[in-house]
Amino acid sequence: MSASSPQATGADPAPFDSDEFVKATLAKLRARLLDLTPRNPLISFKHSARGRRHVRVIDELPDSLYARFNADSTMRFKSIGQEPDEPEDEKTMLFRRALDSAKLEDPEYRQKIDELGDDPGEKALDGAERDLRERLRERLGMTPRKPAARLEAADLARQRGLNPSFELPVSPLTNHEAAPTKHTDTAIQTLLFEDVMDGTLERMREQVRLSIDEAGVNPLFCVFGFLEWYEDANSQIPLHAPLLLYPLQIDRLLVRGH
Repeated sequence: MSASSPQATGADPAPFDSDEFVKATLAKLRARLLDLTPRNPLISFKHSARGRRHVRVIDELPDSLYARFNADSTMRFKSIGQEPDEPEDEKTMLFRRALDSAKLEDPEYRQKIDELGDDPGEKALDGAERDLRERLRERLGMTPRKPAARLEAADLARQRGLNPSFELPVSPLTNHEAAPTKHTDTAIQTLLFEDVMDGTLERMREQVRLSIDEAGVNPLFCVFGFLEWYEDANSQIPLHAPLLLYPLQIDRLLVRGH
């Protein structure tokens, strides 16, 4: 009589879970799409004065801006004005008095101002005055107009009572002082000349439109604060990562003369 030995049998394979497989695959793909190098602007943002994909805000109260955004307030960007091109010989008392008189008496200038209406654009007004200055120089027997030496945007901002620093002012909520009008109006102050600001905002608006049309994603944000960090203990190069991103929409408002 022989005893039969038990036979080993394999365990049943676990059922294939397609949902879990898809989730795990997508998680791996997302990790590969995430750029953790300084090339990613969400990790290392470049504050370039020549940047055409962002606009730096100056002399504004961050919490006041945030409150107005949160209340769905419509705001407009404000430049520091046209880049100065006033020659030295137009800064004399003689020329300034002649210019003031010409603004009241020159028929061609008065006609242009009347045609611009009650809400003229800043660019149109500057153009009318520039033409007037040219005619006035000719009447006074002055040489053809030459542009003035280039003035940096930060210097012009200081001349106009604006602080061009990256460090924004402290809110009156903490220092118990009344906020200046420039901090409570509907304008967002930038450190850009008028023409540069218009061109930068137009390019940004077009980039936003294309992103929404092609990918359904709005890439426009207002950044509140940056974290300064270094890649390692030996690095001497500071990197800046955005802290708070607030989604915005941008539209173009047509003003007479623009």
